[in-house]
Amino acid sequence: MLRPIPVAFVLTLAGGAHAQVLSFSDQTATSQIDARYETPSGSISFPQFMVAGGAAADFDRDGDPDVFILSGGHAPDRLYINNGDGTFTDQAAAWGVDLLHVGAAASVADYDNDGDLDLYVTSFGPASGFLENDRHLLYRNNGDNTFTDVALEAGVRKSSPTDPDGFSSTWGDYDMDGDLDLFVAGWMDETNGERLLRNNGPDSGYTFTDVTDELTDLASIPVFGFSPTFQDTDGDGYPELLIAADFITSQYLRNDGGTGFTNITAASGTGLDENGMGATTGDFNNDGLVDWYVTAIWSAGGNKLYMNQGEHVFEEVSVDAGVNQGGWGWGAAAVDIDNDADLDILETNGWNLIDDPSFLFLNNLDGTFTEAGVASGINHVTQGRSILLLDHDTDGDVDIIFLSHLEPAFLFQNDLTKDTGAGWLRVRLDNCGRADLTPDGVGAHLELTAGGVTQHRWITAAPSYVGQGEMIAHFGLDDATGIDELRVTWPNGFTRVLSGPDMNQSIVMTANAADLRAPWGALDATDLLGFMDDWIHARASADLGAPAGVFDFTDILAYLHAFGRACR
Repeated sequence: MLRPIPVAFVLTLAGGAHAQVLSFSDQTATSQIDARYETPSGSISFPQFMVAGGAAADFDRDGDPDVFILSGGHAPDRLYINNGDGTFTDQAAAWGVDLLHVGAAASVADYDNDGDLDLYVTSFGPASGFLENDRHLLYRNNGDNTFTDVALEAGVRKSSPTDPDGFSSTWGDYDMDGDLDLFVAGWMDETNGERLLRNNGPDSGYTFTDVTDELTDLASIPVFGFSPTFQDTDGDGYPELLIAADFITSQYLRNDGGTGFTNITAASGTGLDENGMGATTGDFNNDGLVDWYVTAIWSAGGNKLYMNQGEHVFEEVSVDAGVNQGGWGWGAAAVDIDNDADLDILETNGWNLIDDPSFLFLNNLDGTFTEAGVASGINHVTQGRSILLLDHDTDGDVDIIFLSHLEPAFLFQNDLTKDTGAGWLRVRLDNCGRADLTPDGVGAHLELTAGGVTQHRWITAAPSYVGQGEMIAHFGLDDATGIDELRVTWPNGFTRVLSGPDMNQSIVMTANAADLRAPWGALDATDLLGFMDDWIHARASADLGAPAGVFDFTDILAYLHAFGRACR
């Protein structure tokens, strides 16, 4: 159970000219989130005891995140729509997602490129308690505050061809054709539950084809999969497939230019985790290379931190880094929780009546981390399963929802002070409906330079474990006084640059090069004046015409052409 906090715990982060206090408060009751994951019998059931999933996403596109939480079958699933005042209202029935079933996991993506976010849910079947195959759900967002389940028509209603299975799922454009493909992890023994499903695109009505056996070797090896991730680890635009899996079966599959995947787990130096469960990716040492963190069981080797050395080679450093001990690990998330310009690690834990604390590993940016969960007010000791990252109050620091088995959901609000330092920028990507660019920039690489430091983020639709947070690039800016440049590169190489965007704001960076100033997504005189200022000062955001690096009339013509196209 959640232990009461008798006094406020705070952690002071001191630097040369700044100081901020990192602290969290339990705002579950205030937020009106009252979900709980429990099976219909109220008992510990197999394999449902390993799950408690959900997702945080802006389903109504009003600028703040909403929350979908699976109930496990004892009650209908919940969809909490953000009221914009720190509270949520359950509107699952009105939106058509109040199903009574034994749900496992949820993921989010705009799979049909219509501008709104859809929801994929893996399920073990109805609340009768008997496991049933062919029960997964693909809720298509209709754009009018309703969803329609189209899993059967789309061909994604089951993952295992034969048996009830399906844990975390992830979305990514493995063949770089602009639309989002789906991978579903399966844990049950000998069910062939690892499934790669190719999105056939608009001409097919966005149906999917199972290409697992054609493009991977997953059918020929035992994989007890929990948490898959599409992540481009070598910068060629084609995402690799990383699978955190149980019983020493984690996999690293190199993407061979969209034509297939080669299993190089051993050669890459990964797959060393004995019981891989949750996972997260991010650049933990600010070297521009994406690393991979996998949670596991402390008594059986513990968590693993695979640091990218380039060319598909990783070094496992969890013990030296201080992140190996995490209890019975499940969900994990990489986030700059204290806005100090480096990525920290969150982990939630617990096992079958053994409650474990959730951990917060703060990045010291010297190759080590310091655990500071309780010290910062994250006093969460339960059967933790999933972590949903979101900025529920849109104040520029990241809040946390923990989902647990046989326990309520908990919302911990980040109360980070920002008197001096702790600046931030939040970026959502909009492809403007272009067929060649992934919706919401999934797979895009963002580089932000401020205060002499360049930070790297990637947009992924990947689970922490059976759940997914906002698809937002969040940058902490520490004590920087301004941003020099924000550069976004979509997987196919399409690049946009903003010169000197203001700090401490949330922006929607569209694929339209004319969209240079707030209000984002609306082209007006502020964008025209902004372009002329950037052009006069030879800033990268105004370098739109050939030849590159030369600021002349071709840039003005290119800008006017983009201005005329607008966005959606």
